[in-house]
Amino acid sequence: GTRCYGRFGPVKAATTGMTVKKCGRTTQATTGSVVSTNATVRVSGYPDGPFTFRDQIQLTNMSNNGDSGSIILEASTNAPVGLLFAGTSAYTFANKIQRVLGQTSDPEDTAMDLPIGASFEPSS
Repeated sequence: GTRCYGRFGPVKAATTGMTVKKCGRTTQATTGSVVSTNATVRVSGYPDGPFTFRDQIQLTNMSNNGDSGSIILEASTNAPVGLLFAGTSAYTFANKIQRVLGQTSDPEDTAMDLPIGASFEPSS
């Protein structure tokens, strides 16, 4: 992230329609927008079968294989809003940054493990 965009602003919650950007290993600097802040994504490619992730950020397609782990920033402020973990040919998905950092108001709602290198499909 800092390689493309300099210092980050303060952490912020993503909102629908927000313009975002990221700097990924594969696609480098790209921009997109938030489609949903409450997406459910079914991720396949695990030895134990697919896993379902709820309450995720759904973005327009702005990534490709190898971009997982990229921080998603609000374009106008450099505020971190998410951590990229999945994508399809149509959409990119990110964990909410507050959850990743453990900054949730619910102590039972903690950071989650992030899948790396799995194949992805949206749930129906």
